[in-house]
Amino acid sequence: MGAGMSVMMKSLIVLWEHRFALTLIVLAMAFLTITAGRQLQRYGDYKEVVRHQGDQNAQLVNWAISGERPVLLDQLLASDADRFVSLNTAEMKFAVSDPVCHPHRPRSFIGSRPHPTMCPHTLHTGEETNPSDYVCETAVSWSPRDQKKAVPEKETACLVTIWTPEKQGYKSVKATMFWPAHLSSGTDTAAESARLEGVKSASADH
Repeated sequence: MGAGMSVMMKSLIVLWEHRFALTLIVLAMAFLTITAGRQLQRYGDYKEVVRHQGDQNAQLVNWAISGERPVLLDQLLASDADRFVSLNTAEMKFAVSDPVCHPHRPRSFIGSRPHPTMCPHTLHTGEETNPSDYVCETAVSWSPRDQKKAVPEKETACLVTIWTPEKQGYKSVKATMFWPAHLSSGTDTAAESARLEGVKSASADH
């Protein structure tokens, strides 16, 4: 009994002498646990946003087949939505890239840092959003439905969508289109429709 008490007392003394080191170890373990939990949460958020964005993109690709108006058109400016309608009316098929999603304002120990972007002109979306928001970028291209030739680079636009967290997950709150240079200067929708009809007719002749 006496020997056991002696060992216990010695252990307590050793622990007391190293109490500061033990405190630091406990704090470090707590910090790592919290950090790991946050990383898992962020990864889960990321996967959810990518899945939702992929579903919206699929609606655009399948528009001609399903006949259902894509949800994302309701989040665009009226002029951008009208342009999509014009393209669809002119029997254009849409193709999209895999969405590239990232936190709207990635943080580091030295403050905000830029995030790689697939569309150079979307480095600044002009939005003051919450740091927990996500931004997704999708390259959107189109060509006549009966044409198998690759789409010219100038006929590729970029869709930027902002997702914000809610109680039941993430919700898309705004979508913005960045069109090719020859379409971003306020081209009249009717004139663009006429041009698309010409492209479709030329493709049919071939």
